[in-house]
Amino acid sequence: MSENTGEGEKRELMKERDDLRDRLQGIRQELQQPLENDLGEQPAQLQHRQNLIEIQRKARQRLARIEDVLSRLH
Repeated sequence: MSENTGEGEKRELMKERDDLRDRLQGIRQELQQPLENDLGEQPAQLQHRQNLIEIQRKARQRLARIEDVLSRLH
């Protein structure tokens, strides 16, 4: 039974890994977009980018932990 549980956990980690990779790709693409020319919108856009960078940092940390666990499971 424990082997089946381990396989299920491994599948869940692999799915989360793939989801994080997709999310990071989306964030990367969004961060590459230029700011609007409207100076009134730029402060909000910059704040949004700062938020995305923080989300990106945390997602990368989680992805590294998942990859570390998966490498030990192989």
